[in-house]
Formats: sequence, C-alpha cells, structure tokens
Amino acid sequence: DAPAEIEIAPRPDTPDNPSNLGAGDDTTPTVDANIEIAELTTTSVTISPKEGQQYAYSTDGSNWTTVSGTDGNGNYVIDGLDEGSKVYIRTRVAATSETPASQWSEPTEVQLKSTVKASATGWSGSYDKAAHSITVNVTSPAEGATITYSSTEDEGYSAANPAFVTAGEYKVYYRVVADGYYPAYGFATVTISPKEVALAWSNTEFTYNGSVQTPVATVT
Repeated sequence: DAPAEIEIAPRPDTPDNPSNLGAGDDTTPTVDANIEIAELTTTSVTISPKEGQQYAYSTDGSNWTTVSGTDGNGNYVIDGLDEGSKVYIRTRVAATSETPASQWSEPTEVQLKSTVKASATGWSGSYDKAAHSITVNVTSPAEGATITYSSTEDEGYSAANPAFVTAGEYKVYYRVVADGYYPAYGFATVTISPKEVALAWSNTEFTYNGSVQTPVATVT
C-alpha cells in the first residue's frame, strides 16, 4: 500500500492568549478606562464590567491581582479590603484568539469609607430634681463629627439632646455623621427612679390642755 500523506498547517501567528502589543501598534484595541462602580462598602468594591474588558486591582499600586468570578448579577466583587483603605483598579480589553489585549488603563483610585466610631452612655438614678440626658463619645474621626438626637429611631433627629427630670425610662437615639465616613447610629437610656420619701416625726408627746394637739412631720 502507498503511504498516506499528512499535511501539518503552520501555527497561527496569533496565539490563543497573546500578550500586549507595544504602545502605538495600530492593531492594539482601544481600552475604555471608565470603570463603573456598582457598589462601595467599607471593605469591598463591586464593579459593573463592560463586555470584553478585563480588570485588575492593587492595594499598593504596584502588585496587581486580576479580578475573576462574578456575583449573581454578573458583577466583579473585590472584597476582604481594609476598612477605610484605598484600592487601585485598572482595566483593558481582554485578548481573544484573533486580537491581542490592549494596554492597561491608568489606575483609578477608589477610597473606601470607614464608619464613624461612637458609643453612648445613659444615666440611671433616683429623682433629684435635676435634668439628665445621654452622653455620646466619638472616637473616630477625632474631630469634625456632628451628633444629632431623636426620641424615635427613624426620624426627627436634631442637635438638641433630650433631657429628663421626672421619673421614668427614656430611650434616646443618636446619629453621628462626618465627611468621608458612613454614619453611626445607636441609643442609650435615661432611667429616673421615683425617690422614696421618709417622714421624721417630732412634737409627738403632749400634756392635755383641752386644745387640739398636732405632731410635726418632716420629709427627709
């Protein structure tokens, strides 16, 4: 039998995942550097990706990690970041079997916000004729925070800190806002207990004189 002839085609010039071409090469796709942030939290960034584009992020501007895996909405999520830190994001047109990847865009700096750090102390004691209110302590930021108060959780916040005199239990809500921070919310309670009244009696012994005799009671 005659041997079969086998023809091997040359390897294509463009590999399946080509590297970037040099700047100025007119075959390099143009990248859309506009990065759309879908959601920003204290520790994560969610990117709404453009079709055919690849994304990478860095926390120091030098070491880059390619973003992969999407959430249920088809978005890229960069999580596990430090609260209040900066993250740098860049993008490029991904390579295909026919075209090379574009140059990376200039990084976009994204600043994550921190949440205001605040706590409140209430007051508890017996009625003493004085007015009592809660105290809010803000530890971060060190300055520039604004505190408002309300007797209800969802509305009516104002700069006036409610003060109470009469016996009862009063819950006061607070909200702390500051530029560049997510607000902090919380509450504390003012509890004023009724004061127990004691009587001290005097002038309780009398000699009969035909008149009405009245002892004296003193509140202590």
